[in-house]
Amino acid sequence: MAETRNVLFVATNGVGMGHLVRSVAVARRLPINIRPVVATFSSALSVVHHFDLPCEHIRGFSGLEGQRQSWETYLERELDALLDIYEAQTLVFDGNSLYQGLLAALSHRKDCRLV
Repeated sequence: MAETRNVLFVATNGVGMGHLVRSVAVARRLPINIRPVVATFSSALSVVHHFDLPCEHIRGFSGLEGQRQSWETYLERELDALLDIYEAQTLVFDGNSLYQGLLAALSHRKDCRLV
Protein backbone atom coordinates (compact mmCIF):
# COMPACT_ATOMS: atom_id res chain seq x y z
CA MET A 1 0.00 0.00 0.00
CA ALA A 2 1.17 3.52 -0.81
CA GLU A 3 2.41 5.89 1.86
CA THR A 4 -0.25 8.12 3.46
CA ARG A 5 -0.01 11.77 2.48
CA ASN A 6 -1.79 14.74 4.00
CA VAL A 7 -3.04 17.49 1.69
CA LEU A 8 -4.20 20.96 2.71
CA PHE A 9 -6.68 22.48 0.26
CA VAL A 10 -6.87 26.29 0.48
CA ALA A 11 -9.95 27.75 -1.20
CA THR A 12 -10.40 31.51 -1.46
CA ASN A 13 -13.71 33.28 -1.16
CA GLY A 14 -14.63 34.71 -4.53
CA VAL A 15 -17.96 36.03 -5.73
CA GLY A 16 -19.64 32.62 -5.42
CA MET A 17 -18.67 29.24 -4.01
CA GLY A 18 -16.75 27.86 -7.00
CA HIS A 19 -13.33 27.66 -5.34
CA LEU A 20 -14.70 25.90 -2.29
CA VAL A 21 -16.96 23.48 -4.16
CA ARG A 22 -14.17 22.54 -6.57
CA SER A 23 -11.79 21.88 -3.67
CA VAL A 24 -14.36 19.67 -1.94
CA ALA A 25 -15.08 17.79 -5.18
CA VAL A 26 -11.39 17.00 -5.70
CA ALA A 27 -10.79 16.17 -2.03
CA ARG A 28 -13.66 13.67 -2.01
CA ARG A 29 -12.22 11.74 -4.94
CA LEU A 30 -8.67 11.28 -3.71
CA PRO A 31 -7.23 7.81 -3.20
CA ILE A 32 -7.64 6.31 0.27
CA ASN A 33 -4.00 6.95 1.18
CA ILE A 34 -4.38 10.74 0.75
CA ARG A 35 -6.00 12.56 3.67
CA PRO A 36 -7.42 15.98 2.77
CA VAL A 37 -8.28 18.94 4.97
CA VAL A 38 -9.95 22.04 3.57
CA ALA A 39 -9.09 25.57 4.70
CA THR A 40 -11.28 28.30 3.30
CA PHE A 41 -11.94 32.01 3.54
CA SER A 42 -15.62 31.27 2.87
CA SER A 43 -18.24 31.20 5.61
CA ALA A 44 -19.91 28.22 3.86
CA LEU A 45 -18.18 25.66 6.09
CA SER A 46 -21.36 23.59 6.24
CA VAL A 47 -20.72 22.49 2.64
CA VAL A 48 -17.44 20.92 3.71
CA HIS A 49 -18.83 19.43 6.92
CA HIS A 50 -21.67 17.85 4.92
CA PHE A 51 -19.08 15.61 3.27
CA ASP A 52 -17.33 14.75 6.56
CA LEU A 53 -14.11 16.48 5.57
CA PRO A 54 -12.03 18.29 8.17
CA CYS A 55 -12.28 22.03 7.63
CA GLU A 56 -10.67 25.19 8.96
CA HIS A 57 -11.78 28.79 8.48
CA ILE A 58 -9.29 31.54 7.64
CA ARG A 59 -10.47 35.13 7.82
CA GLY A 60 -10.16 36.93 4.50
CA PHE A 61 -8.71 40.41 4.14
CA SER A 62 -12.14 42.06 4.16
CA GLY A 63 -12.84 40.47 7.56
CA LEU A 64 -9.86 42.13 9.20
CA GLU A 65 -9.24 45.77 9.98
CA GLY A 66 -5.88 47.12 8.96
CA GLN A 67 -3.35 47.12 6.20
CA ARG A 68 -2.95 44.44 3.55
CA GLN A 69 0.54 43.56 4.81
CA SER A 70 -0.87 42.84 8.28
CA TRP A 71 -3.33 40.41 6.72
CA GLU A 72 -0.58 38.74 4.68
CA THR A 73 1.38 38.21 7.91
CA TYR A 74 -1.75 36.78 9.56
CA LEU A 75 -2.27 34.46 6.58
CA GLU A 76 1.32 33.25 6.73
CA ARG A 77 0.97 32.40 10.43
CA GLU A 78 -2.38 30.66 9.96
CA LEU A 79 -1.16 28.54 7.05
CA ASP A 80 2.10 27.77 8.81
CA ALA A 81 0.14 26.50 11.82
CA LEU A 82 -2.28 24.45 9.68
CA LEU A 83 0.57 22.87 7.72
CA ASP A 84 2.16 21.87 11.04
CA ILE A 85 -1.04 20.65 12.71
CA TYR A 86 -2.10 18.50 9.76
CA GLU A 87 1.46 17.60 8.74
CA ALA A 88 0.58 18.40 5.14
CA GLN A 89 3.05 17.48 2.44
CA THR A 90 1.03 19.24 -0.26
CA LEU A 91 -0.91 22.50 -0.37
CA VAL A 92 -3.51 22.74 -3.14
CA PHE A 93 -4.51 26.36 -3.78
CA ASP A 94 -7.76 27.24 -5.53
CA GLY A 95 -8.00 30.97 -6.08
CA ASN A 96 -7.37 33.72 -8.58
CA SER A 97 -3.89 34.75 -7.45
CA LEU A 98 -1.31 33.52 -4.98
CA TYR A 99 -1.02 35.53 -1.78
CA GLN A 100 2.34 36.63 -0.38
CA GLY A 101 1.38 35.13 2.99
CA LEU A 102 0.79 31.73 1.37
CA LEU A 103 4.12 31.86 -0.46
CA ALA A 104 5.90 32.95 2.73
CA ALA A 105 4.39 30.03 4.69
CA LEU A 106 5.73 27.62 2.08
CA SER A 107 9.09 29.33 1.51
CA HIS A 108 10.96 27.50 4.28
CA ARG A 109 9.28 24.11 3.76
CA LYS A 110 11.29 21.77 1.59
CA ASP A 111 8.84 18.92 2.26
CA CYS A 112 5.64 20.64 1.07
CA ARG A 113 4.59 20.99 -2.57
CA LEU A 114 2.36 23.75 -3.93
CA VAL A 115 -0.25 22.73 -6.48
